Amino acid sequence: MITKPDPLALGPILYTQTVNRWVKEKPEILYRIHDYLVQYIDGDWGDLDEDDWQANIDTIRRKTPNGRLMGAYKLTDDKRLWIITDGYGMQDEGVSCCYTTILSPDDY
Repeated sequence: MITKPDPLALGPILYTQTVNRWVKEKPEILYRIHDYLVQYIDGDWGDLDEDDWQANIDTIRRKTPNGRLMGAYKLTDDKRLWIITDGYGMQDEGVSCCYTTILSPDDY
């Protein structure tokens, strides 16, 4: 059974100004963000509850049209990181339909 997202179906990967500020303040955070993005692409969505994890699997299996994927990760003791793909599988429709954003929960 497929439980990993298709990397090509994630669209462009963007990040918020908050994440950009974190990296400027502590450049080594970029390595953690990279590792979490690799986990996300590998189907490891971090600190999600069972329902959200299953929603990701359903989206990947196309049970959710125009779906959303989400991952939640602990970046530091005081910082959480979310990775969200909107419009999963809609990459052929254009950038405005499918993209992945790396953000702080406060950015949501």
